[in-house]
Amino acid sequence: MTLTEADMEEMLSHGSGINGDWYIDETKDGKKIRCFNLFETMTEYGFVDGDAYFSLTIPKDDPQEFRLMFHGRKSQYLNQKYMLRDYLEFLFSEDIHYFLKDQKETS
Repeated sequence: MTLTEADMEEMLSHGSGINGDWYIDETKDGKKIRCFNLFETMTEYGFVDGDAYFSLTIPKDDPQEFRLMFHGRKSQYLNQKYMLRDYLEFLFSEDIHYFLKDQKETS
């Protein structure tokens, strides 16, 4: 199965910190889809600490081999402070797994 931009909008999580709108486009060679969003971090007291901007680069032919990147110094700092990489990689791995499973079952 080859993924499309429309698949990404259906598949990727929203809420629980991922509070921005997804911006989705293709790489120039057309082999990967890039997805951009932000994670809104909160302090232990419930105040917003800042936005960690990130992107996913997802190969169309092997979506489980996606790459997560944080953009900018503040996003890198928030990633390390709140250990966002582990959480987001797990979350998107699950999103992709269940999307592919559902597509396989309906085919």
